[in-house]
Amino acid sequence: MVCSFCGKNPCESFFSNSYCVDCNKLRRMLLVYEEPKLLISILERCLLRSDKQIDNKIKVELKTKVYGDESFNIKKN
Repeated sequence: MVCSFCGKNPCESFFSNSYCVDCNKLRRMLLVYEEPKLLISILERCLLRSDKQIDNKIKVELKTKVYGDESFNIKKN
């Protein structure tokens, strides 16, 4: 039997509501935070990037390529 959430991995056990190990962990995390919107906001803040963040990352990577290291990010007093 495959996981009812991801549809890829085999189920952990009969008693796990037909979830695989990873999806069962996600389900338990959702239960801990009690409110799906809170967990979604945490995941969005940690895993997703806005257009502004993507542009900034590109600039940092370009500077790293030009200068050869990330020492330009350190502010000197």
